[in-house]
Amino acid sequence: MKNILLILLLMIIIGCSKETPYEIVELPDNLLPLSDGNSWVYTFQRIKLNGILDTLIDTSQYLVSGKAFGDYFAIEYSTSFQTIATMYYYKNNDVGLWAYNTTSGLEELYLKYPSDTGDSHSWRGFTVKTISNDTVLIVDSSTYLCYHYYLSTGDSLANNTTQHIDYFYAPNIGMIKQISRTFAHNDILQGTLQTLFTYNVN
Repeated sequence: MKNILLILLLMIIIGCSKETPYEIVELPDNLLPLSDGNSWVYTFQRIKLNGILDTLIDTSQYLVSGKAFGDYFAIEYSTSFQTIATMYYYKNNDVGLWAYNTTSGLEELYLKYPSDTGDSHSWRGFTVKTISNDTVLIVDSSTYLCYHYYLSTGDSLANNTTQHIDYFYAPNIGMIKQISRTFAHNDILQGTLQTLFTYNVN
């Protein structure tokens, strides 16, 4: 009798396991979509002493403006109070988002993608760590599933200050939010908050 019950139990377990549906979800191709003309506009606020947000809201914009330095795309970064755009150079590959350093000529991994929680690497004096690959952000009634990266310098800056940056990226859309802070003796000296306002990507 016990053997019969055991056989029936095994048949039920095997039958259930065969019927259990599962879904293979493919990751988006790239962390940052790089096509000529892609653009992102952000609200831009300064973080003042002790973490207080400035009430003045400016805007900032990133615009992809064609290729440079081989297969790197040039991105123009400008703000409403800035007269000359800052240039960045990025490309995607199967390891993640890479940055080209125009001063040293080095190609460096900027943000690893795809990545798992706890993954880390070095980039230009920063330790770059993946905090999460499934952070949900709601911005202006839109919901984004984001990779959360945390960058920190340690005590390597002048006057024993440290720089900390939180990036939230939605794959194939781009950066949703950036929080940048400079600390001295655990107190915030200054920082910036950029939050996605609108975007146009191909």
